[in-house]
Amino acid sequence: MPLSAPAALACILTCLPRPGYGYVKPDTVHGVVEARLTIEETSAHDPRFDAEYKSGYAVELDEHGLMVRRFTIHVPDSASLPYAKRAGRFLALLWGSASRRFGTLSTMLRKTPVDVWLSRSGEAGGEQYRNNLYIYDFPAERTGIEWARELAHEYGHYLLPGASGYMSPESWANGVFGERLFLHWMRDDLAGGRIRSEEMPFVQQADLDDYCAKQVTPLIDRIKTSGADSTALARLDKKGMDAFSSLLLYAEEVYGPASLLNMLDYLPPGAAAGAKGIDFLSAFTSYVSKSETLTMNIERNNTTMIYMPAGLTKIEKSASDNLAIASTSSATLATSNGVLALRTKESRWIPLISTGAKGTATFTIKRAGS
Repeated sequence: MPLSAPAALACILTCLPRPGYGYVKPDTVHGVVEARLTIEETSAHDPRFDAEYKSGYAVELDEHGLMVRRFTIHVPDSASLPYAKRAGRFLALLWGSASRRFGTLSTMLRKTPVDVWLSRSGEAGGEQYRNNLYIYDFPAERTGIEWARELAHEYGHYLLPGASGYMSPESWANGVFGERLFLHWMRDDLAGGRIRSEEMPFVQQADLDDYCAKQVTPLIDRIKTSGADSTALARLDKKGMDAFSSLLLYAEEVYGPASLLNMLDYLPPGAAAGAKGIDFLSAFTSYVSKSETLTMNIERNNTTMIYMPAGLTKIEKSASDNLAIASTSSATLATSNGVLALRTKESRWIPLISTGAKGTATFTIKRAGS
């Protein structure tokens, strides 16, 4: 099929000689979304410190057959290009994992290219400023998982919803949440073959499995076991930030990635830019209570706490799946014509269990009258 005019022009431009390099073939990244990295030898100044960066990579990702710039990785000089290349490859793969789950629901994914500045100055760490991500003292010794966490952390600040006002370890919670969510998604995409191991810089499957076993699964299991902890969510320290991650990781697993963005409609008016962790709990319970239809995913043979509003909730299931209240409860669950009817006098967390072959059972929740 012949290329469209914009695609043909893009192809021509990437093949032009570059100062000091001659023709350099773009680096292709095969992930959830195809990506292309192209060296750029152009002077740029970062918006915070006005430092000069003389080299870098343009990171473009496939969008309906056209390559669209999503990141520019800046480094001080051409000798630092290997750092830029690894960072660009990682962020390209991360973007593909996020796009697979958010699609067009997240406007920030496609709003504007993100500039990543690998700086020699400062203490090792990172920072986000508008659509700019800074990695300080990039030549410092870092493990692969530290690189992955740092990049995911700063992109989380840019892309994800977050509670703020924490006293420690930092003010906003979406950076730590970004580490956990993005590395969890990339782990799953590696395991599912959507990302090939040879494409992934910094980390491999075992590294991400180990990270998720320590930083993700225990947080999800907290709420699956006991429901959300409003006291912990009201805290403004590390435990409060962990409780925030726990709530949103649980919401993503049980109700899907879209829930992370849809619940924002239920934050208090005007609170989106300064919402606290407890505000997100209120938004989550309102989202679950007021949505006419929701998809609920429950791991079979393990009890999962599910928030249910007062009154009648209808639950549709496949013929092969079953659902029961796992322990003594004031709620009741009955079956009529293949549809489950759960009734509770007050809004509460209810322990539910689905038994059967190992895996995930999917149910459709419909509020009475919908």
